[in-house]
Amino acid sequence: MSRSTHRSRRTVLLPTLLATLLQIVLADGVSALQSDPTARRSGPSRVLSAWRSEPPSEMPLPVIAAAAVEIGDRLHLLGGLDRDFEATAVIQSRRPGEEWRPIGDRLAKPRAEPSALRLADGRVLLLGGFEGSLSEPSWHDDGELVDPAIAGSAVELPPFGTSLEGHSVTPLPDGTALVVAGRIARRLDPNAAPEELWGPAATLPESRRRHAAVRLDDRRVLIACGVASSESAAPALRVVEIPRHPTAPPAVLEGPPAGAADLPSDLRDAGAARDPDSREILLAGGFDPVSKRSVRGTWWIDVDRNMVRPGLPLPGMRGAARLHLVETDGGIAMIGGEWRTPAARGPVDLGLLATGGAEVDRRLGLAPLPVSGTRRMRILADGIALIGGYRYRSPDEAAATGLPAGVHFDTRRYRLSLAHPGGGD
Repeated sequence: MSRSTHRSRRTVLLPTLLATLLQIVLADGVSALQSDPTARRSGPSRVLSAWRSEPPSEMPLPVIAAAAVEIGDRLHLLGGLDRDFEATAVIQSRRPGEEWRPIGDRLAKPRAEPSALRLADGRVLLLGGFEGSLSEPSWHDDGELVDPAIAGSAVELPPFGTSLEGHSVTPLPDGTALVVAGRIARRLDPNAAPEELWGPAATLPESRRRHAAVRLDDRRVLIACGVASSESAAPALRVVEIPRHPTAPPAVLEGPPAGAADLPSDLRDAGAARDPDSREILLAGGFDPVSKRSVRGTWWIDVDRNMVRPGLPLPGMRGAARLHLVETDGGIAMIGGEWRTPAARGPVDLGLLATGGAEVDRRLGLAPLPVSGTRRMRILADGIALIGGYRYRSPDEAAATGLPAGVHFDTRRYRLSLAHPGGGD
């Protein structure tokens, strides 16, 4: 979509959206954050935005790290980790304004941290994930198809060809998807018979896990970072091109050079999304496996111009990994995240909108999430929606607040409404 088309849509929709959001902000008492003070360009300091959250409703089994999928008016949580940080196979469902349904369905295997594709027929395709505990995970190399509304519907799928630990799955316009894990890249056709699900494999020159992946066009996907530390001399960026013929393997191409921008090839758990105006890819945050710390860096990647340029650092000194980056009409929303050091971790609760690509790189504030937490699950749904997360309350904090100590799981769903800025005009 052209830049002029985006601007005309904003002109038509902005008055109505502003009025609606003012009512939301007044009703919820949620104000917008100020923009990051390091922004390079003057402009509006905030984006009118608000989080709407459902009243807390206790899940039959509170979880994190599940696949969260919205189908119609029903939200499904598939698998995840329970309060003992053990993987589960349960499926839990809820309609807005109702209680969670009693558990009546299960996956074929326990799966925590699986990826999910929502199919047009109401089924969900899950890939990978692990069983066992968070401290000793056993990663799967397969997936399953399941209809969350029908008990006993899970159908196991053939193995991918290597462990799916730290894989990426990128939906393509024709209904297929590109899956990358380790040294293997394969096209996935969820509508094919199980024995024909996986297309021919391409071999990457290096192993990549916990990388970022963004679709560039109908046939190309950018793969960023996640290189095994033993192969850290490998380039940070690759482009995988999908062949027109379904029986041909993908082609693995070199991406833009990233050395001058100090983008480490072994960066893990970075977020990535495309800016709607500049069409550049923003890569933000992540985890440095050498220092074992989250990072503050951001990078703008322009594949068409073969350029990588550093962006503004994330606020705060601890950095952030596992950020949710979401493309919106007005820019890239950067939400949530967690900071990590060798000895501890905690929530970041970032809320920023990045716009304009490397030339502008404006950062505007979004409304803060009502409740602090980490490892929130992104819901496969229209718009920006999150659910759950957890936080640890220390004995000292518990004594100061009068609240119980220990690990606390959130069970609320949060949906963000925002009026987009003019994109730097």
